[in-house]
Formats: sequence, C-alpha cells, structure tokens
Amino acid sequence: MISFFRHAAIALDLSEASDLIVECVSSFQNMGTKKVTLITVLPVPFEQKESELDTTSEQKQLEDYKKVLEENGFEVDIDIRTGLHYYPPTEILTAANEADADFVVISNRGESKVKELLSGSTASELLQRSKLPVYLINLALQEDSGKSGGRSLVLPQPCSEAVNHVLYATDFSDNAYRAYKVLRDME
Repeated sequence: MISFFRHAAIALDLSEASDLIVECVSSFQNMGTKKVTLITVLPVPFEQKESELDTTSEQKQLEDYKKVLEENGFEVDIDIRTGLHYYPPTEILTAANEADADFVVISNRGESKVKELLSGSTASELLQRSKLPVYLINLALQEDSGKSGGRSLVLPQPCSEAVNHVLYATDFSDNAYRAYKVLRDME
C-alpha cells in the first residue's frame, strides 16, 4: 500500500472536542500515519501584550496528548501559535505547511448547519482554504443531564469505521482527479 498520509497536522482547540480527536488518531495508523503535529492557535487580544500571554496550561494539555499518542507508536511534535489577532484557520494551514504535513485533521463542533453558517467555523474555513487533504471528524451533540449545559460532544460512529469509508465528491477538476488517483491507490 502506498501511504500518502504519513504526517498529520492535527488542529486542536483544547476543548472537549480535542479529547475526541486525539482518541481517533490511532485509527490513522491504518492509513500509514506515523507522525503527528499537534497545533493550537491562541489569538492575543489587542488589549493584551503577546509577552503577557501564559501558555503553560495549554502546553501541559498538549504534552498529555503527546504522551498518549507516543504510547500508541506515533512521533509527535507540538506547535502553539500565539500572536496579535491570529486567525486560527490561516495559522493552522501555515503550521501544517511548515511542518510538511500530508493532511490536516480537524473536527466540527456538532452545531447545526444554520448556526455554523451564521457564526462561521474554523473547520468550514479550513475546508475551503486548504490545499492539503482535510480529514473532518464529525462530532454530534448529545443530551447529558450530568454535565453543565446539559449536552456533551460524542463521536456518532467509531473512528476505526470512519477511516475505512471515504466519500469522494468531485467537480471533475484537475485537483479532483489528483484526489481520485490517491484514493484509487489506497487499499
């Protein structure tokens, strides 16, 4: 099997969604993924100086994820991006390119399409802008009376099943044909 997906750039917002994304990463070994770069973006508000931003808790959470992934056999790098008014989709794609990643992994937030359309989403913007393949992990909201807010994010299907089924949508462009050739060569 030819592996086109050796290095994944994984976009994390360090929320409940990030825990689910990291849980799914081991399924990417079936696609030949050996290395991951964990990316998080922390925009700095105008009122605050960049030097005042403390990223200690974010670094610790990423280190915890790194340890779990290394135990599963991955080589792991961490990239925390901070800057004045950093725009997460742009920074994620820049970090992925700088890390020489083969694809990007991100999740949706389980919100309705109407809410996503009105407020926008990092995942939607990333899907539109990326020149790299993007693996979107679909999350769903589930009622959870034991949680504040009454809802929690869940994976609607096991990740191992999701990586075995690919929906190939095409516009018959040259880029779409290149994507088809990659899919054709996968087992």
